[in-house]
Formats: sequence, structure tokens, C-alpha cells
Amino acid sequence: MSSVILNSNQKSAFIATAKASESAYIPNVYSTMPIVTPYAMTTDRLVPTNGATPVSGRTTTFTISKYGIVSQLILSFDKTITQTSGAGNDVGSPVLPPLDWFNCVEKVELLSSSRTVSILTAQDILAQFSNLPNDKLIPLLPACLSEVPFANARSDGSGAGGALAGTNQSCTFENRSCILRFGFMATEATQLAANFLEPLTVRVTWNNLTALGTALVAPVTANISLANPTLMVRYKTYPEESFSKILAENYNAPTLNMLSSRFEDENRASVTVVAGDNKVKVDLKNTEAVQDFYCVLLKEDAVGSGVLDMKPYPIKNVLFKGSGQDIINQNSNELSFAKICDDGFSIGQNEVADGTDLINIKKIQTGVYSDDQMLTNTLSLRQINGGYIEVDFNLPATVVDAGGATVANPDIGKAFYLYICENCSTIYSVSSSTGSLTQSLSN
Repeated sequence: MSSVILNSNQKSAFIATAKASESAYIPNVYSTMPIVTPYAMTTDRLVPTNGATPVSGRTTTFTISKYGIVSQLILSFDKTITQTSGAGNDVGSPVLPPLDWFNCVEKVELLSSSRTVSILTAQDILAQFSNLPNDKLIPLLPACLSEVPFANARSDGSGAGGALAGTNQSCTFENRSCILRFGFMATEATQLAANFLEPLTVRVTWNNLTALGTALVAPVTANISLANPTLMVRYKTYPEESFSKILAENYNAPTLNMLSSRFEDENRASVTVVAGDNKVKVDLKNTEAVQDFYCVLLKEDAVGSGVLDMKPYPIKNVLFKGSGQDIINQNSNELSFAKICDDGFSIGQNEVADGTDLINIKKIQTGVYSDDQMLTNTLSLRQINGGYIEVDFNLPATVVDAGGATVANPDIGKAFYLYICENCSTIYSVSSSTGSLTQSLSN
């Protein structure tokens, strides 16, 4: 039976050429796949070294212990809502809206010996998550992305269902957690050896905590506070002979130069919207070598409030222009194919009913989507003259309210903000003598 096929193959010029290629191999010849040297995996829950109580506009700092190589960082906190008025009104059953974690955190910085080496803003982290396939979103949804019902909170309320029915009653949403993925963590080869480098710290800047929407029903008002911030660090610790080899291989020269990435954000732009079509444009002032651009369109929570609704708003079209040329001009459907893989197809996310709307973040990808390559392409902005990215979006004149009535769109007159988050190529240097980590080259 097989001889028919094999005999036919022998007459094929193409198959003869393929067999003679240096790239030809027989997959059933046994060979041992790469084996990772066993190491100790440990975790450490860090408490703040200062700023233990989060305050709007203030910072909290964590010092990373010198236990080994840092492979994962998870920032967590508790959020407490205390009813301050409306006593006797059994309506105080707050929920945390989707993406509420990002209302609380403005940015996170990674520092080496007090020098900032990488920054992630709330918009940067949302951009990262919008780039993930669905399976990697699964642990993020309950931890920091999806709406959290009142039933999940620990409450001292005495109203129906434990609702906050009296002044000073409170409920706490515990362990609101989010992974912090700096560019160093993109590959195991660039993970930071905290036990060799100068002291590493993580600094969190908190957002405007007092202005966050929590679905309270008037006349109930509440005070919002955060507590118990922690940083969970996952370490890899190799046995002494293996770590000695790491030191010998990585630091046999005066400096180790590592190709990595970091986020840089352009200055945001805003527009006061009207019913119908709207545009907003961000000028590209950075001169970085950019791997990916993310367009994040956010609206304010209420007219004139300045407080952001962190759910990305749909974008109809993206125009990237520079040096008088249209570099990218694509509509929303075309941009759905932006995350092109090396097989020519594109990766994406389902429009799942979790309320996050991450699929509304649009990506301009200069290379191919890859989980195992550090750099597939990059675009230097240094000589792109007069560069800008402009997005088009539409605001319906009317919407249907919760009661089924058609009403004027409450978003008319709000400020909409466009963030351009750039994932940039960079080279970091580590001093072999001191363990000093610095950015040595960006563009």
C-alpha cells in the first residue's frame, strides 16, 4: 500500500530536491529536546516600604528582595466603600465597574537604585491586554477586568442582602489584582536577576480615588479608600553552580547589553464631541524606534468631570501620517487583521460579554505577532516629519435607556481623549562590576 506512494515520490523532481536540502530531517530520529536546569520557584508577598496607605496622587513603593531572578509581578489591593450619607435608604449596594482597577492606578514604575528604567501607565497595561489571545485573558477577567458584583464584597451592611443601609456602613472588595509585565519579562533571557543587580523597586502612583463611579443610587454617597497594597513577586533561584554559570556567561565583559522593550506614551489629545462623526489627532513627538502603536480612545465619566471611563470607545478609522505620506489608513474591520502572524493569518479576541471592550483598542503592528521573538520589526520616528495619528469615531444622537425609552445621548458634550501608547525597542546595559541597570540606547 505504501509502496505505491513511495515509488511515485521517487519519480518527483520536487521531492528529490527537497530530500537533498540541508534543511531536510527525519522527525522520528530521537533527539533530546532542550532541558531547563531545575531551579527553585518561590513567591514573596511584599508590603510597602513607604506609602502603605494609598492616597490620590501619592505613591507607594515596594523594594524587591534579592532572592533570585524576577519572573512575575502582581500588584494587589483592597477597595473599601463606606456610606457617608443616605442613612435609612436601603439602596447602597455598590458594584465595581469593569476595569475599575485601572481607575485606581495611574502608573507603575520600575526603578534600579532609584533610577526609573521602565514605566507602565494604566493605558499601557490596557494596551498590553488588548493584544492578548483569549486564553491569556482568562485569569485577568475576575482579577481586574470584569465587573465585580456586590455579592462578592465583604460587607457590614444591615439592609436587604447586606446592603449599606446606614451611615458609616462599609463593604470591601478584597484582593483586586493585576499582573505587571515590563519589557524585561518578555523572555526568560532578559528577566532581571535581583540577587545581582543594584536594588530594584516598584513605585505605584495612585489615581483620583474619591471620584470613582460605584453604581450607588442617590441620595446615597460614599467614601472610597484603598488599603493593604501588596506586590507578589515570583522568583527563580538556581543552584550555586548554575548561577555561577549565568554570571560567567552574562557578565564576562564590562557590560551586558540586553535588547528589550518599554512603553512610551505621546501627549494625549482631546475633543469635545458632538452627535455624529468626530475626529481627534495626536502629534507624534517621540523619536523612539517603535514596534507597535496602540490607539486608546477614552471618554470622561461625566461632562466636565475630567475623570475617565476606562472602557475603550469604538474607533471607526485610524490614519497614521508622516512626512506628507499616508503610512496607515485603515477602517475598523481592516484593523481587526492588524495582528498578523508569520503564517499570514491574524490573531484576535472574541467580543465577549465581560464589559471590558478591549477589542476597541486599535493596534498598528510594524512586524509580525510572535510569542518567541524579541524583535520582528521596528519603525524609527526620528526622521518622520510632522507625524500624527488621527482617529475617527461616531457618537449616535440618541440611545435607548434602561427603561426602553429613546433619549438624547448623554455622552454629547463630553471630552474624549486619545492616547497613543508606543511599545518601543530599547537596549539596557548592566554593569558587570556594580550590577547597575541603565537604558543605554533607544534610538
